[in-house]
Amino acid sequence: MVEFLRQKPHKDGVNSALLILIALLVAGAVSPVNAQSYGGPSLLSRGGNQPGRRGKAPVEFTYFAGAGGRYETGLIAPALEDGTLVTRDQYGATADFGIFGGHDWRRSSIGLDYRGDFRQNSVATQSNGTNHVVALEYSLRPRRRLVVTLRETGGTTNRAFGGLAGPAFPDTARLGVPINELFDVRTYFSQASAFANYQKSARLSFGGGMDVFFVKRSGFSLINSQGYTATGLVSYRVNRRDTVSGQYQHMVFDFPKVLASSTVDTFSGRYERHYGRSLTVNVLAGLLRIRSSGTEIVQLSPEVAEILGRPTGQAFFVRQSIKPNLDVNVSWLQDRGRLFFNAQNGVGAGNGVFLTTVRRSAHAGYSYTGIRKVSLGISGGWTKTDSAALSLPGFRTWQGGGGFAYKLVDKVNLTGQLDYRSIGGAVTGRSGISASVGMTWSSSRLPLSIW
Repeated sequence: MVEFLRQKPHKDGVNSALLILIALLVAGAVSPVNAQSYGGPSLLSRGGNQPGRRGKAPVEFTYFAGAGGRYETGLIAPALEDGTLVTRDQYGATADFGIFGGHDWRRSSIGLDYRGDFRQNSVATQSNGTNHVVALEYSLRPRRRLVVTLRETGGTTNRAFGGLAGPAFPDTARLGVPINELFDVRTYFSQASAFANYQKSARLSFGGGMDVFFVKRSGFSLINSQGYTATGLVSYRVNRRDTVSGQYQHMVFDFPKVLASSTVDTFSGRYERHYGRSLTVNVLAGLLRIRSSGTEIVQLSPEVAEILGRPTGQAFFVRQSIKPNLDVNVSWLQDRGRLFFNAQNGVGAGNGVFLTTVRRSAHAGYSYTGIRKVSLGISGGWTKTDSAALSLPGFRTWQGGGGFAYKLVDKVNLTGQLDYRSIGGAVTGRSGISASVGMTWSSSRLPLSIW
């Protein structure tokens, strides 16, 4: 495991600037068409809201900028030459900035969440630098029966946890958002998707789409991932409240650095029920068929080891397995708030050490954007991660946190955030907190939206 902790020094200023420039260009390119969880990517799975929305309603487009202080514990620095791990606690200053909001037209809608920051820390200079995350969603109804939705999620961070309050992602199964990272290294990630839904009749509809993603980690011994997902589904509305669906997904994960790959096929059924206008229960159940191939290190027999002069070698492997596929979502929408619960048993595209993973998780949270003084959010969750490709012990993650914004005077907010995360397993373990407080100016007279 120590091998995975060795990192090369890296500079992220130029790359970060390029990333945010691309994000702003994407936002600028999409808008004319309409004339549409914790710090670090590990905890960007807060879920709950769609980009630019807090509850049912879109939030007016709001710019913000601020500054404050931060205290963090449990950061893992690069390993020393003798293999010793260095865990640091540190404090520092942070400058925050961003834009979020959404708008609905008659045939289209847009939602945007972008957050960025710059940090200067007291101890570990490799933790200095900028972090950016963006979530963009655009929906268009070109014909009466056809709806097309485009999404982009991307960012860069140098934290495995405890730092950047991430935007609201539309779901917690984003393969291009690197959750459950183990180490504090510079990471770049992106996922783009397009989905179309055709309403054949008042009850019957057909849908299909595709996602492409990548996750690039700058730690030289950590594994990058990339891939795509193709989805097709048929939905039938039984009555005003109940809808049933059949869904097929084909996923491909590639890990270029280690010449490994996985293909995943899922066959699932979905049931959705609406209780009034606010409460929705959505249950998906089915099977995952996972096929992984690549190379791994194996122990050589004494005779072969003596001939080759080394105790280990590399061998090609192919492994197949069938796992349950489960996704349960409960959502309660208010005009300015949302309460959600999600439980999953599914696959992931690795975390830099593992290749394809099988994840079991449960998350819940609540966010509220006030109209007078206060906005707040709270979330927590548990994840169990196991390797589907390699013989590695699994690990568990517990996380929880919350944030608030309190309007002091017109357009000036007092903001705060506290997050905790703990990882436990047979091979590795770490825990830490991130606490921050600051002052933020925003272009809106409403309290600053949290997530």
